[in-house]
Amino acid sequence: MKAENILLRSQPVSSMPPGTSPIWIQGGASAPVHSTGIKDIWAKVGLSARKLVHLVESKAPDFPVVNPLDLNFGAVANAIAGARAMAVPSVAEPTGAIKPHKKVLMINLIAADCNLTRYQYQNIVQQQKVGSDENTHLVAYIDVGPNKNPVDGQWSGCRGYYINQDPQADTITSEVFGDYGDHVDMSNPKQLRDFVLDAINKFPADQVVIVYNDHGGGEFGEMADDHDGSFASISGIAWVNAEVKKACGKPLMAIHDACMENTIEVMYENRASLDFMVGSQETIGGSGLPYTFILGGKLSEAIAQLQKSFKLKAARNLRGGAHEAISAGLKEFAQSIIGVARAHPNGVDTLAAEQLDGGQAAFGTAGAKEPPFDCLIDTIKPLAAAIRATSDKDAVRQGIEASESYGGGYPPYNDIRDLYDMCQQIAKRTSDPKLKAATAAVIAQLEPGSNNLILDSENNAKTHPRSHGISIFCGSPKTQNYGASPFATETGWGDALASLQSNGTTEEEMRVWPDGSPRTSKEPQGPPIA
Repeated sequence: MKAENILLRSQPVSSMPPGTSPIWIQGGASAPVHSTGIKDIWAKVGLSARKLVHLVESKAPDFPVVNPLDLNFGAVANAIAGARAMAVPSVAEPTGAIKPHKKVLMINLIAADCNLTRYQYQNIVQQQKVGSDENTHLVAYIDVGPNKNPVDGQWSGCRGYYINQDPQADTITSEVFGDYGDHVDMSNPKQLRDFVLDAINKFPADQVVIVYNDHGGGEFGEMADDHDGSFASISGIAWVNAEVKKACGKPLMAIHDACMENTIEVMYENRASLDFMVGSQETIGGSGLPYTFILGGKLSEAIAQLQKSFKLKAARNLRGGAHEAISAGLKEFAQSIIGVARAHPNGVDTLAAEQLDGGQAAFGTAGAKEPPFDCLIDTIKPLAAAIRATSDKDAVRQGIEASESYGGGYPPYNDIRDLYDMCQQIAKRTSDPKLKAATAAVIAQLEPGSNNLILDSENNAKTHPRSHGISIFCGSPKTQNYGASPFATETGWGDALASLQSNGTTEEEMRVWPDGSPRTSKEPQGPPIA
């Protein structure tokens, strides 16, 4: 039998006999190959069993197919010459892994114990249209509270799902890997941290994406739990991301499938742990409208594009094109999400992707290039100082009032403004040269391609024509103790706002989320006290 008639393909580990590798040979006959046999054969041509598994699992259509039982090692070596570029070093899998190592793990944290349950349930149904594949793990931890979920009525409480492909299903049909009972608090940062680390242990991967799915209110919190908690503070979410980064050390991206989270304050608290972040300046589903699962659909389409890019990269590398500029990773995934939103604009008025400081290795060695978010912060501090010092306070107030706003008119969310547009509007109205220079410096950092901070952004030209991707709070520093937040204190922005002498939003006015949904009056949950 000729070597080109022998095909190597991956087979689910769960279906393999004990002691065999997840590889089988298909030709005149099919049979599992013991991993020790593969190692003995392929060691002679310098390709380990693990590397071979990695290559085969790519399922590239033009994989240089060979017969491992043919001892003509010269021919075998020639056949795999183009595959060497794809060889990866052996990695110790975590204890407790229940699926094979893949390239990307996406973890959906869905706090559905609230008035959005029906729509959040559909996020998983949407992702089933794509499902996990040989390069991606898609998992979800969803808590619907103690009552039966309103879609299929079959279960309550919190479950862990491994999302499999089922494009025709209108309910969740994916594999259940965990049942956590009726009283799980998805607003508790420690619980969120534990779920993410559990997923990293069970579903090992090279890169990690966390999706925070629920109500959001910019720097005023997200992830509500009506029965068993309250909502998580932004410091609490930042603690989760920092704990995950510290524990796994992998490239990390956060997607906020929650309203208005693409603010400079949120980015500031996550800058050291996140490599990439995707979020909206506005409410998800449109200004003032009820939450929909549209972003879930866009996310599924972007996942499909990521999976396709992995396969394309593998195929081209295996043809010997190791130097072709094909990228498949978190940066490309983030950009793909924005591209999908641009192609299907209905339902998400603003969406942007940023590169933060968690991936400092990408910015040169020994501090050769300052991370892009730090460059932006270096301009915020002089802006805050210029606002405090200027005698032209009316120009600042008028510029803020004229700038792009969000939140459907509900306070204090309507005081969250587009950072770029705010600076432009102030510059138009002031004659203070120092203030003009400070606003220009901020704008320069937010220009597309200026320093790779904003990878891409999309905005609805009718509803938000002057949105540029990143928002900032411009209300009273008394609101929800904003003036004591890390961003406000460390950049001087809180003092700048105080110099404008505006009143704070009362607790009574904070009883709704940006889309008008009821909001608990309970205290937000922050990082655990050491």
